Order: sequence, then structure tokens, then C-alpha cells
Amino acid sequence: MLTGEKKDDFSKRQKSKSLENTLFSFYKSKIKDGDAFQLLLEEGLSYQFIAYLFFIKDSRRFMPISQERFDQIFELIGVPDFRTSGNASWDNYSTFNDIIKQVRNFLRIKDDNATLLDAHSFLWIIGSPIFQLRKSESSYTEAKIQQTLTMTVQTIEEEYLVTEEDEELTFPEGKEVFRLHRSKERNRELICAAKQKRIQIDKKLCCQICGFSFVDTYGELGDGFIEAHHIFPISQLTEETETKIDDLALVCSNCHRMLHIRRPWLALDELKTILQKQG
Repeated sequence: MLTGEKKDDFSKRQKSKSLENTLFSFYKSKIKDGDAFQLLLEEGLSYQFIAYLFFIKDSRRFMPISQERFDQIFELIGVPDFRTSGNASWDNYSTFNDIIKQVRNFLRIKDDNATLLDAHSFLWIIGSPIFQLRKSESSYTEAKIQQTLTMTVQTIEEEYLVTEEDEELTFPEGKEVFRLHRSKERNRELICAAKQKRIQIDKKLCCQICGFSFVDTYGELGDGFIEAHHIFPISQLTEETETKIDDLALVCSNCHRMLHIRRPWLALDELKTILQKQG
């Protein structure tokens, strides 16, 4: 994250008593982080180098930064309005770290021990193929970028995030229909719209089957989390099928798994009835 050129520039600097005092106060926590960031900027240090100093101080809270690379990554993951390039400030750096923390919270769904550095590396891996494509091909197209991104995300899902081979292998309608169903359940824009609609009547986004609330159980970590289940009849599902908000049910992870456990899949009301009988 910190280039040799940046390190060389720092080593060639003339000794500065004010910089020494700032660094001493910073690492001894005698000044606020925001004040330290501003003083280091005034000393002429680059955004990249300042972020590295913060990372050295506390890698549990702060991450190094590569502005151009992460601006591209944030664009890819749906945060196009946030940019770090040309915006060196404490507020900007704080927002950068907050985004990394959100990704860490996402990773903790699968691994309770995921760290801020894991989330940072995760984003770096997602962005690397796109960065290399743009760097190596002067005539890259958005279609190529999208294709590369899709392949990268699929690889990560297969190797790290989800394991669905057991369900896929026992799916009588075939693997292609199963993957089509999954792709429609993972339509990010549609899921976001479904959540926003649901929040109007249920701010906690409780499971529509059992009433489980992630935010009540996990606090801030679970705020806004819920899974989407596609209820459109699977026998009628094709590539051309246009999924609507009302085709998605918002359910907890347990109920989502139970809906898929039988063939044909259970309807929402059927699973509700089973729960009521158990209750």
C-alpha cells in the first residue's frame, strides 16, 4: 500500500522538530486522532503515508490506503459517490475506515474472527482483476470490467463465502435452474428496494415467517440484515422472468434454509403452519 517512492521521499526530508513533536504526541495518544491527521497534513505528508502511520499505531481501527485503487473498488461495490483521491482529510479517512468496517461485519457472518485487515484484503482481491484490466488495456470496455468482476465475485463465493453444492446437487430441476433462482435472490438493487419498502412497516426487518430480528439479537452488527427468498414458482422461472419486489420474501437464515429443504420447496404459509404446530 505504501510505495518505495513514498518511503524514499520521507527519508529525504529534512529533520523537523515540529514533525517529531507531532509524531511523539500522536503515538503517545496525547492529541486527538483528527488533530494529529491535520497536523501531519500541514507537515506536507501525503494521504497515503499518513494512513500508513495510523495503521502502524492501531491496525484494529485504521487501514492503509491506495486512493486510486480503492476509489475503483468502492465504485465496483456500489459506493461511487465516495472518493479518496484529492480528498485528504480526517473526515474522508474516517469514512474510508467505516466502509472497511462494514465489510468486516459482513465477513463476520461467516467468520466471527474476521478482522479489519481481512476486510481490507477482501476488497483488494475483488478490485485487483479490474485494476489490472484497466492498467493493461487502453481500450477496456465496461462489458469487460463487468465480466471480470462477475467472475471474481463468483470465485470468492465458491471458495469463501457460500457452499451450496449440496443443495445444487439435489435440485431436481437441474443446476442451471438452481443458479438462475439464486441469481434472482441476489439481485442487490431489488433486495435494497424490498428492504426499503419493508422498513416502512417494520423498522427492524423481522423475518416474515418466524419474526426473528437480527438487530434485536445482534445489535448494531445485525442492523439492516435480512435474507431474500424468491417466491416465484420455480417451474415457471426463465432468464426472461422479470423479478418484482413482491416476488421476494425477507426471511431469517434459518427459515430460508428450511424453505429450501424439501422438494418442491415449502411456501411461506406452509412453513408458518409448521412453526405454529411446534410452538
